[in-house]
Amino acid sequence: MTKSTDEADHSAALNCLLRTALTAVNQQSVHLLALRRWGGGELEARIRDVDRADFPSTLAIIDHLVAERLPITIESEGFIPGASERAILLAEQRVEANLAAAVVPLAGGDGPASRLAAAVAAPRPSYGDWITVRLAQAPDRTPNLLSLVDEFAGLFADLTVLGEQALVHAFVHWHRGVRTDADAAWGVSGAAMMRAGDIIHLLADQGAVPVPDEMPALVIRAAPAQAIEADRHLARRCRETALATARRCSTEPAKSLANKVAVEATVWADRPAGTALPPDAGATHTFASFERTRRRYLREAATTDGEAG
Repeated sequence: MTKSTDEADHSAALNCLLRTALTAVNQQSVHLLALRRWGGGELEARIRDVDRADFPSTLAIIDHLVAERLPITIESEGFIPGASERAILLAEQRVEANLAAAVVPLAGGDGPASRLAAAVAAPRPSYGDWITVRLAQAPDRTPNLLSLVDEFAGLFADLTVLGEQALVHAFVHWHRGVRTDADAAWGVSGAAMMRAGDIIHLLADQGAVPVPDEMPALVIRAAPAQAIEADRHLARRCRETALATARRCSTEPAKSLANKVAVEATVWADRPAGTALPPDAGATHTFASFERTRRRYLREAATTDGEAG
């Protein structure tokens, strides 16, 4: 096998691993936020522990692909979280099986791709065993899925994909040396994730969780200008979906949340390139600095790689 063929194989395998890891993190977020409303306990603590390992590993994969100028060819992917202990465990078990399969093509080597896969693989055995034991003890109860799940399915899907897309584009801007746009993309990603979290909270308070509807296309661009336009396009879609959701909502809190997303999505879509994200965009200080995020989640050596772009 030639070096170029080997690199292409690793790139394809890393894209597959990235897609699976992003889905795992998305689902873990739903379960964590819902479980906190429901009293948490051991189930929340165990998912939180694995999420703390999976999120940095996912960022490291994105960072490597962008820094090495390898194509990111992932598509959007839906998932079905659980709304009872047994349903949550089964949902986590499904994703764990996918993650275990995704690391296999990269296992056993000593290059960067294999090391990234090893980081993803590290929590899998103990977490998978814990799920198996817990499932044997979990009561079999049908989840309580309410009508609000359907009302928010499309908006939750749009916000989830925007959170992913803008996150990857933050790395694109960073490695091309456009730090203001990196901060703004990270801010949009964070704001989208926060509003998705608000939907989770709203439904969890009524014993349900959001299940994403048909996911919009995930468009990753390697050129900063094209990346900004792709994020603007998806932000406009979020605004239109939010307005449509507000018209359908049957309760005032749900309508208010959908209208809030519509207002903030307008800000996301209208930000000029090269400018900071305005304060009314919905992101907290946690999402103000992409550099701080990199330093928190990635090793310092990885922070400096490829900065010249």
